Amino acid sequence: MTEFGLRIADSPNTLTPAPVAQPDDTINLSRLLAAARRRRRAILLPIVIWLLMGVAYLVTTPKTYVASSTLLLDAGTNAAVEELAAMDDQVLSESAIENARLVIQSDTLATAVVGQLALDQNESFLDPPRSLLSQLMGAAMAVVRAPINMLRQTAAPAAQAPTAPADAEAALRGRVARDLGGRIGVERIGRSGAISVYFSSHDPVIAADVVNAYAEAYIADVLNANFESTERTTEWLQARLSDLEAAAADAAAEAETFRTENGLVSSDGRFMSEESVSELNADLAEAIAEAASSRALVEGYEAVVTRGMDGLRSGASVGTDTTADPALEELQSSLADAVANLNRITANFGSDHPQAVLLSAEIDNAAERLFVGVQQRLERARGELSVAEARVAALRESLGVAVGDNAAAGAAQVQLRALEQRAETLSILYQTFLTRFQEIDQQKDFPISDVRILSAAEVPTSADGPRASRVIAVALVLGIFFGIALAAIREWADRFLRTGEDVTQSTGLPFLGYLPETSGTAPKVGRLARLANGIRWLARLVRPGAGRAPPSLSQNDSIYLETLQNIRLGMETLPSGDRRQVLILHRNLEDPDAAAYQRGILGITSVRPGEGKSTVSLNLATTLAAGGASVLLIDGDMRRPGLSRHLGITEGPSLVEVAQGQVNWTDAICRGDPPNLDLLPCIRPVGHSHVADLLAAKPIRAMFKEARQRYDHVLVDLAPLGPVVDARVLMRSLGHVLMVAEWGVTPKAMLRKAVEDDPILAERLIGVVLNRVDMAAFGDYVDRASADAYLGEYGEYLRS
Repeated sequence: MTEFGLRIADSPNTLTPAPVAQPDDTINLSRLLAAARRRRRAILLPIVIWLLMGVAYLVTTPKTYVASSTLLLDAGTNAAVEELAAMDDQVLSESAIENARLVIQSDTLATAVVGQLALDQNESFLDPPRSLLSQLMGAAMAVVRAPINMLRQTAAPAAQAPTAPADAEAALRGRVARDLGGRIGVERIGRSGAISVYFSSHDPVIAADVVNAYAEAYIADVLNANFESTERTTEWLQARLSDLEAAAADAAAEAETFRTENGLVSSDGRFMSEESVSELNADLAEAIAEAASSRALVEGYEAVVTRGMDGLRSGASVGTDTTADPALEELQSSLADAVANLNRITANFGSDHPQAVLLSAEIDNAAERLFVGVQQRLERARGELSVAEARVAALRESLGVAVGDNAAAGAAQVQLRALEQRAETLSILYQTFLTRFQEIDQQKDFPISDVRILSAAEVPTSADGPRASRVIAVALVLGIFFGIALAAIREWADRFLRTGEDVTQSTGLPFLGYLPETSGTAPKVGRLARLANGIRWLARLVRPGAGRAPPSLSQNDSIYLETLQNIRLGMETLPSGDRRQVLILHRNLEDPDAAAYQRGILGITSVRPGEGKSTVSLNLATTLAAGGASVLLIDGDMRRPGLSRHLGITEGPSLVEVAQGQVNWTDAICRGDPPNLDLLPCIRPVGHSHVADLLAAKPIRAMFKEARQRYDHVLVDLAPLGPVVDARVLMRSLGHVLMVAEWGVTPKAMLRKAVEDDPILAERLIGVVLNRVDMAAFGDYVDRASADAYLGEYGEYLRS
């Protein structure tokens, strides 16, 4: 057998309880702070970049100077014109302010200012210095427009005739005026009638000159507008006055001539024919009313007669709405009393009572008298109705004659009144226009400006922009925003195992501890020598009676060793009645002794290659051997036997020959120092692609059974789970499985899926360890209320 030496590899862990999961519906401030700490670089990087961009902007951007002037506006342009136009001049409205803004920003004023200051010939105004940002944007726009311009030139017609110099100057002046009009600013000052006119430029002198020129140009424009409006109003009024004067004189003469020709004479303002017609109309109305009253009386009496004696006996009324008859009312009352008495006697004594008979006869007599009275009055009413209708007919005939006599004069009277009203209206309108014309004509010689300059623009002495405080503040805000966004994206994308809480929450499996990264202080000698030195060093640490005091350990080394001890404790304290053992025994009914020997066999695997499972296997075997137990370490990864290569074993009998039945497994063992730690190496088979068949061979199962009888612990370095089935084949011969996950590399979902997809792995898995933990960054991922946050203090405690 070959002798070999072992060494603790660089990667530690600790025994810590699983963190308590926080409720999902609460915000854990400590977790947010921890996320901010671990993503501090992602947050600080955009902040630094934006601050540098802000500083670069401040350095490369030319300073700008703002000059402003204050103008006071009144309600209108001319009081007389506004009064004539019925305009409200009491309050300066928003529309007046907006009108002033439009006038100031118009092309007319811009052209006047350009001509006054000769800005189209000022090189400083035409070609101002540009910031680096604007130059970059301009270059980008030029690149975008280049293919468009090429297409336009290709599709353009033949070259046109050259432009005349005068036209070129006019075009340049127009472009400068449009640019100037777009850059001039106008703002209202509070709710007052004052406005502020301002302009920014890299040259403070140009800024002040432009603002003052605009103020003067606006006042001149207002004066010109007042004069032009007054002139146009005066001309219009003068033409209207001449027309009104002639029209009023013609209307008065026409009315008088019409009166004389038609002989229209009146007394007290009324014509004679009108008085006659009015009186006949009054009489006719009275006669029609009397006839209507008589007709209503006749209809009422006829209704009573139509109902007859029976209607009167039943208590029907004989009254009318037009007149009251006392005699009829008395007869009606007597009849009503007799009917009431009869009803009372009949109700009390019956219709055969003597008194009832007498009352019936009395009712008949009263009804007869009443009926006769109604008939008499009906005849009299009919006679009165005939007389009233005859009177109405006579009055209508007289009115027709009177209207016929007045018809000829009626049209003339109407026409005369129209002529008189027209003459009066034209006279009043002429007087009004004459008064307004005199007022406006007097004001035309004294034009008044309704705008005055409250403060002229002065040459600014300090730059208005770019302001360092504002640029830095904006850059800082943008940097914080993008930093938080980047940190949030990176935090969301971080789906890897970082803490024991991640392990327990994502898989529900026990967490056995952390294996930190260690510095490794062994001298640079051969591999076998370093491994042997590591085993002897660990033996002296666990069994200090070896004769010398143990060397001092680093904090990470102590945490690492404590985690290895935690794994050993998990292997040894798994109760015999544990559900996993029951399931393993149930799955091995064909071989009742299988569960007995499987209990002491531990497989060590990972979900991905390169996560340090071989190193953990080696260090765990060394720890168990240092404690005095006999240990057999088997390199079970035939596809990539990293453990054997790490120990420098590249030839000789190995697990492959044992699986093929060529050698006994005891002949392939390499004995270590101390002698209670043995290694069964594995050399990758050449030309044998069916590795799973070799691992499932009977010699392998027999080897496990015999090895368990000879050794206290059998450790198997399995292949990664991943897409290969090698580890799953060997897993059926194992009692326990330890899962090694690399800190910050193994995805949570991959570990969870690997356990969920393999029931045998779930039955045999004793827990998960996180390997290669970066202790410097570890504190940023744990809750300050958990024990993991004080892992460094535990390391100090274990090291002391």
